[in-house]
Amino acid sequence: MPLAEQAVEAIQAYLPHRTKTQSRHLFVSAWKGHPIHGRCINRMLKIVIGKAGLEGQGITPHKLRHTFATHLIRNGVDVRTVQELLGHADLETTAKYLHSDTRTKQSAVGKLTALLGAATDVAGVSPEQATATAEAGNVDGTPSPDGG
Repeated sequence: MPLAEQAVEAIQAYLPHRTKTQSRHLFVSAWKGHPIHGRCINRMLKIVIGKAGLEGQGITPHKLRHTFATHLIRNGVDVRTVQELLGHADLETTAKYLHSDTRTKQSAVGKLTALLGAATDVAGVSPEQATATAEAGNVDGTPSPDGG
């Protein structure tokens, strides 16, 4: 699993303090070295959120995971890579983490506008002219017989 350098450094700092155990899990409880349960993770996160003064923000492990996936997608990481990083067997599971927000939609429209602007140079028709023609119902771009 690829890790950011900061994560590698944090794990290296943690390892000398990890409970001695034969467990293959990285994070184990101080009590008998058993793997840490999800409820324990939730409690620890709640403590950290409280210390950071972020109570009432609705921060959960699931939302952190969703945010991680969303930021990857917004920054150009392909869905297949996100699927592998999240450990999903099925791409449909990963797709549930994805959503289209206003910023993403505006960015898509901006790309289309730039593309239409580039098309003006090639076709000799401005985006405004193309829009007017399309609104008039002339899919092929020719004027209608009635002049509209």
